[in-house]
Amino acid sequence: MPSATPLSRSWSAEVTKRLLAWFGANARDLPWRLHYTPYEVWVSEIMLQQTQMLRVVDYFKRFMSRFPTLQSLAQADLEAVLCAWEGLGYYQRAKNLHKTARLLLAEYGGQLPTDQEKLEKLPGIGHYTAGAIAAIAFEQPTVGVDANGLRVLARLFDCCEDVRSSSGKICIERYARALLPEQRARDFNQALMEFGALICGRKLLCADCPLQDLCLAHAHGTESQRPVQMSSSLRQLRYSTAGVIIDGKRRLLLCQRPKQGIWANLWTLPEFEMAKSDDPTRCFCSLFARQTGLKLYALDWQTQLQHSYTKWQIVLQVRAFFLVSCVLSKPFVWFARSDLAKLPLPSPHRTVLDRFLTSQVGKTTY
Repeated sequence: MPSATPLSRSWSAEVTKRLLAWFGANARDLPWRLHYTPYEVWVSEIMLQQTQMLRVVDYFKRFMSRFPTLQSLAQADLEAVLCAWEGLGYYQRAKNLHKTARLLLAEYGGQLPTDQEKLEKLPGIGHYTAGAIAAIAFEQPTVGVDANGLRVLARLFDCCEDVRSSSGKICIERYARALLPEQRARDFNQALMEFGALICGRKLLCADCPLQDLCLAHAHGTESQRPVQMSSSLRQLRYSTAGVIIDGKRRLLLCQRPKQGIWANLWTLPEFEMAKSDDPTRCFCSLFARQTGLKLYALDWQTQLQHSYTKWQIVLQVRAFFLVSCVLSKPFVWFARSDLAKLPLPSPHRTVLDRFLTSQVGKTTY
């Protein structure tokens, strides 16, 4: 059983003491921890939303190299920001970063507010992110509980609430505040995240846990049942057909997505939804002709890949086509191969183009 009375001040103080000691000895060397500038903390927290830590590191370094200050981000074109973000997914995050940078430059003197409530009013910054930024960047006595910290707290307090419910979220935040020390809010918030990532993860490492004798779930034998979460519905399958379209000038045809919806503002291959039983080539040619009035000629190249977003699992069937050189109206635009690196494309479509262009190496024509 725990060595101090659960939920007592002495128990909470001991949990916090051990957690901070563990963090001091085991904190990972991460680029946004070098200086803790508000700008870098903000960008890192946005990148870490729904993205694993190790994947974010390289993107963060490249992003900071390109936009080293809030001012440089605010003054950049949105397309340049989306291009730097390419591959991280959830592109609305990048759009909100850009929008917020411009707002901060125009109305806040280029500075992030230090107050959690004011931070929450900025585009793309929710309650958790605002709490994390306030604590980590400004040492405010706030908490920001990510998925990693949530696991730690749900097990420490043996929380039987569904942590995705409103009441469950309130409980988890209350638990975090019960452990928050009067000083070192920055270290405490990061310690929770780090501990949940390295020790108290989906794979339990209780034997290595310095909080084992304080953990209520471990004492009750429920650690593998925490946190309690509603079962997520399985992603639904959808099928689509896309075309790599080239012309006699060796150009590639892309289209720009609308400002709202999936992949907003990004450049993509022309793509249409289809039924599982449809022939991809016939379906694409028919729908493209209906939209443009133009006839395509199928080439001997194809590929398939799967990708997912929100609740959908997409099976993407891709074919290559030739189109006689012509002028098309928006959203269609012809691009030279050399232009592709400058354009923000979603990862699945970038992968398709890389496969196609690699297959054409050494050929005099596409």
